[in-house]
Amino acid sequence: MRWQCRAEFSDYRATANSKGSMLYTDLHWRPETIPISLNTRFCIFSTSDFDSRIYAFENSFSGSFALTGIYGKGRRYYVNLKYTGIKDISIECRLSQTYTSNSSSSGSGNDFIMGNKRTEIGLQINYQK
Repeated sequence: MRWQCRAEFSDYRATANSKGSMLYTDLHWRPETIPISLNTRFCIFSTSDFDSRIYAFENSFSGSFALTGIYGKGRRYYVNLKYTGIKDISIECRLSQTYTSNSSSSGSGNDFIMGNKRTEIGLQINYQK
């Protein structure tokens, strides 16, 4: 089991001062006796606006990664679960959710949603011989 914490800050100065902060904690768990691994993150953030957004690398599916830009005020978490108990096959699930307390919508274009909560669910099955 591995546990880590990190804090990040941003300070953008152009026409106006824009500041932000983010604090998150990660937990990685890989037991030796069962073919499951888990990693999860809980994050709280607060930024003045989009200019002071903070980008954070996130663990994702095998062979990929996520680089999420976070802005506004709220919290975010994700949970990744991987099962490797079937010969030549691994199954991975990912759940992530962002809650912003100071907005009634998020995204733009095809990514636009009404509401202050964005939930994403993913599944990946790998076959490797």
